[in-house]
Amino acid sequence: MQQIFWGYNIMKNSSISYFIIGMLSINSCIEIKTNLMSMALDMGLPMATQMASSAANQFISEEQQAIFADLQSELTSTTNALKAWSEQQKELVQKQTDATGQFFSSQMETIQNAQASAQQQAQAESDYLFQNLSLQQPAKSFVSLNSASSFDQLFTSGIMATPTHPFTWYNILGIGDWVYDPISNSFWQNQAIPFPAADPDPKKQATAIDLLSTNNIFVEYYPSQKPYTISGSLTLYKATYPFFTGIMFNKTRWISGNQEGEHQCRLLGIYATSATTAGIYFAEQYKLSDQDLQKNPVMVPVQIPLAQIMNGSIKQLAPISAQSMNALSSGPVTFQFSISTSPTEVAFKIWNSTETEPAQATLLKNLDPDFYLYHTLGFISPGAASEWKLIAPTDLVFSAQALSNFKNKVFPPKP
Repeated sequence: MQQIFWGYNIMKNSSISYFIIGMLSINSCIEIKTNLMSMALDMGLPMATQMASSAANQFISEEQQAIFADLQSELTSTTNALKAWSEQQKELVQKQTDATGQFFSSQMETIQNAQASAQQQAQAESDYLFQNLSLQQPAKSFVSLNSASSFDQLFTSGIMATPTHPFTWYNILGIGDWVYDPISNSFWQNQAIPFPAADPDPKKQATAIDLLSTNNIFVEYYPSQKPYTISGSLTLYKATYPFFTGIMFNKTRWISGNQEGEHQCRLLGIYATSATTAGIYFAEQYKLSDQDLQKNPVMVPVQIPLAQIMNGSIKQLAPISAQSMNALSSGPVTFQFSISTSPTEVAFKIWNSTETEPAQATLLKNLDPDFYLYHTLGFISPGAASEWKLIAPTDLVFSAQALSNFKNKVFPPKP
């Protein structure tokens, strides 16, 4: 029993021991756990704090990164926008610079073209003037041309500048200021070259009239059909009394050394010593016979048409009204003319353009048929500034194409 009790005691004691041990163990565990928890707290709190801080830092970093990314995106967008704006401004400035440069370049080119055009026009005008100048400007005396070579030189240099045409116009001695104007398609005597004072010496007076007669231009013409009519208009702009302005026709050709041939023609026109004496006159050149010269040795053998009119040996065919002559003081006066010529007869009309054309022509008969061998015609205007337009013969009228080409030559078109 003792053994059992001992054993029981042992068991009891053992159990207690075990209980105690167990309790001790539990307490130890609790202590250990407590210690562990304390250690864990001691260790975990910083770790937790560190982890929380790390998480917070990570959160803050992510927020910063997001904000930075947004800022970076905005910065990139702003940079791109500024870059695009800069490029646009640069392109705009370049375009404006190019446009300004092109404008100035265009203006400079326009100025250069205008200068070149002005130089070309000045050169053309200079060439035109020189083409109308003879070797003597003006010639002191036509009778000084006593050699055939002088005649040839003057004839060659006396070609006028006109549109291209089969027939050539000449201004041999350049007395006065004769030009052709393509704008009006007419011939102009721009100066009213006054008559010289009368000389009591018939030969000197004849020489002076001889020089006056060279104030003319002419075209060496041969008609395509006969008989033919010469028609056109004469406009007076200024007159110094006395004056004569008229049409030369059936004029001989220019022959070197033939001084008589220069005035050998039929002459019809207006002569006036005052506004009240103006009238229409006609004359043919003729040569005095030996008997006439014996009777009056001081007379000039060859009586040129203008001299006959001026010395009164030719009668007036019809008057020109003083009203027409007085109208010159306020403006130009225009006359129309029509001349039909044949070997022995000439029929003509001359009338103020403000008046009615005469129904009948004045007929001149018994003329020298030898004049009809030649058909050179021209205009003469000593003492008057005048303009001449030729309507017929039509084969003497410049074509529209020739006139256009000449205009472009004298007045080059602007570029």
